[in-house]
Amino acid sequence: MLKKLFSFGKQKEGETGEITLEDTVDINYPLLNTLAPDSIQEKEGQLQSGDNYTKTFVVTSLKGQIDANDLRQLNEISDNIDFSYYYEEMDEYQIKKQLSKSIQENKTKRDNPNAKPSTKTDAEAEIKSAENTLEKLSFKQTKMFNLQTIIKVTANSERELDVLTNKATTIFSSIGRPINPRFRVKDAFDSSLPFATNKLKNFSSTTITSRTLSYFFPFHENEIIMSDGIILGKNRATGNIIKVNSENLLNKHMFVVGISGSGKSTFLFADMMRRKSFGYDILVIDPKGEFGRPFIERGGKWFKFSNEKGGNMLNMFDVPQVSYKVDESGEYQERINPIRDHITSLMVSFKLMYPNIDLDAQNELSSVLIELYKDFNLDIDDDIDFTNISNEDYPILQDLANLIDSYKKENLENGNRNPKYNPERFERLANFRKGIDKYIDGGLYQHVLNGYTNVDTTDKSLIAFDVSAVTDIEELNKVVYYNVLTYIKKLILNGERNKTQVYVDEAHYIADPDVPIAMKNLFIMMKVFRSLNCGVTPATQSISDFLSAEEKGRNYGEAVIDQSIQRIFLPMLEKEVEEVNDKLNLKLTEENKEFLKVASGDVVEDRGKGFLYVGSKKVKIEVILTELEHKVWAEKNYEDLE
Repeated sequence: MLKKLFSFGKQKEGETGEITLEDTVDINYPLLNTLAPDSIQEKEGQLQSGDNYTKTFVVTSLKGQIDANDLRQLNEISDNIDFSYYYEEMDEYQIKKQLSKSIQENKTKRDNPNAKPSTKTDAEAEIKSAENTLEKLSFKQTKMFNLQTIIKVTANSERELDVLTNKATTIFSSIGRPINPRFRVKDAFDSSLPFATNKLKNFSSTTITSRTLSYFFPFHENEIIMSDGIILGKNRATGNIIKVNSENLLNKHMFVVGISGSGKSTFLFADMMRRKSFGYDILVIDPKGEFGRPFIERGGKWFKFSNEKGGNMLNMFDVPQVSYKVDESGEYQERINPIRDHITSLMVSFKLMYPNIDLDAQNELSSVLIELYKDFNLDIDDDIDFTNISNEDYPILQDLANLIDSYKKENLENGNRNPKYNPERFERLANFRKGIDKYIDGGLYQHVLNGYTNVDTTDKSLIAFDVSAVTDIEELNKVVYYNVLTYIKKLILNGERNKTQVYVDEAHYIADPDVPIAMKNLFIMMKVFRSLNCGVTPATQSISDFLSAEEKGRNYGEAVIDQSIQRIFLPMLEKEVEEVNDKLNLKLTEENKEFLKVASGDVVEDRGKGFLYVGSKKVKIEVILTELEHKVWAEKNYEDLE
């Protein structure tokens, strides 16, 4: 296009120099009109440049104290409103002289017995401000500048010009007074062009410090564009893409929240596919069965866990080859006993299975688990090479039930005395034994957890662990969900530290207020994974449930969120917006809260919008899909993946 624009007037040998109709077919006239308008017409207060209408303002009387928050709205304007800044350093001697004079004049006002209280207060504030600036100048901590700000508004019609003008002046009026040089519109227009020619020098300027001046620079714009990063979406304020390079952050963890229909799953899918293209292994707990089919079409794996006979199975008694202990910051400390570490995870699973287990039964059960592993030649005190242990070498849930049952049998079937006979131990575990009856042979859920692991994870580059078949079974979903999470932990611990992202969708399923240790284990897992080149993305549509797991005054839902350097907040119900803002200390303005709120029962009109935090930096994000991602995710069209 630019070649066509700039070829006008360049005559080649043998050409007549005339422009034919065919030459203009593909011309971008709005762009051409901006670069080279066919006419410029001055009107009172505005100027018409070709088909564009412009109005220019000079800002006077900036308020005395300006900070970064005052200019945030200006930096986020995406309309055709441009700002030009002319500044020059002031002579230090002259500025000290002016400040001294100002101090003396304000002292006179303050000490005037007839002055109003408000006048005295204002004078005292001016004195303190001037004295503070003088002190900084004396210690070379600041410099003073004259600043002149010019605002140019451009529109395609006079009506649009009026709308944008009102918007610009309203926003800027909070920090200064924009005036329109009605009889010098061409000079004002020229001064707004990128030629560093100020034709309005005689208009008033404002004296500011170097610190305040820094806030006006365009580098202050609220953008997140990291080199070699992955595109997360579009900046709703500026229209630019948002790119984040997790490799350069403290960790790769990300937290995502948004109600049903907010675009949460769409964002997760896009993030998975883009990370996959960057060489990440992708492991997903899929409680809604959304990701399995796209994964299969892209050469991944789809494991389904249900109560149907012959389905996929993850044996909860499988032990990782290694386990690690980390400090509070997530840094590696030492290797620990894998069986001992895994028994801790098993105790969480059993509390989810049978929440009423008492302390005596818990203590007894932990000893029984040690005995169970020993019966299978896996002694907790032995130095075992778990790389040589097959799936069938581990006990299963039925074996635990059989061991507990053996404590009440005085004699074996052959008539010999049973060496495991221990009626007191059985009595302490009797209620727990009844509680797990539904999960073993002959029980209602016998095909969910009672068996050997039968999934092949040799290639773990793209795996969906689909638990949708049990999501609506309240007494089962937490147990299965946590079991899958524990198995993923085993994969990461056993792995070769390839770049990996684990997605824990609808993570509120393990946020049980009666068993807070489940969420605590997710928190600990995230600390461990950080040192293993792995990130975790917990996601939820229910922030209230997610924040429900507390123990001894510590909220482990909050702890998980705090572990996440990247956080995405998509539309939520009003009460959840308030809860998130209060508990996470987001300090959202009322405008920002309204941006996220969705009234109960309403359809989310603007799905995929929200806030992205990377550390302390915040931008408005809009989730966008590529054409191929849209075909696969929205249209379920998998032909282009073949």
